[in-house]
Amino acid sequence: MKLASHQPTQPLLLLDEPDNHLDLDSKIMLAQALNACRGGFILISHDQDFAAESGVSRCVELS
Repeated sequence: MKLASHQPTQPLLLLDEPDNHLDLDSKIMLAQALNACRGGFILISHDQDFAAESGVSRCVELS
């Protein structure tokens, strides 16, 4: 519920497997763009390297 009531002054992106079906160059560009993002984002990904390159500061692993 906390997420639903979030009223940010900066954008909050919700990204579910955004790197899926991207070629390597596009994946690198997306990671760089996310790393430079001034707002926040929630990233769902199976690729831990992509998450790290995207600037993820907190990680929750589900198994």
